[in-house]
Amino acid sequence: MACARDENHDDYIGTCEGCSKLLFVGDKGFTYDDGPVVCEGCAPDWDQAKENWDAQKSENPEGYAAFGDALAHHLANGGKSSDQIIETL
Repeated sequence: MACARDENHDDYIGTCEGCSKLLFVGDKGFTYDDGPVVCEGCAPDWDQAKENWDAQKSENPEGYAAFGDALAHHLANGGKSSDQIIETL
């Protein structure tokens, strides 16, 4: 019998800030630099992330430059700015 995965499971990370879905190690999603985690369905796309970085570029110029490099790399490899930014949690 399979064990239910809930907040008490060893692989529990947290809940999605967007929809409250439970998230576990190995799920797809996105982790914001300031802590919040979202599921794959709620993950931002590159355009949304760029808007956020543009608004705070003076507060974190190194982070802004790193984001710009990551976006350029994504686009150079055939990605679109409308693609969601997804990682394995």
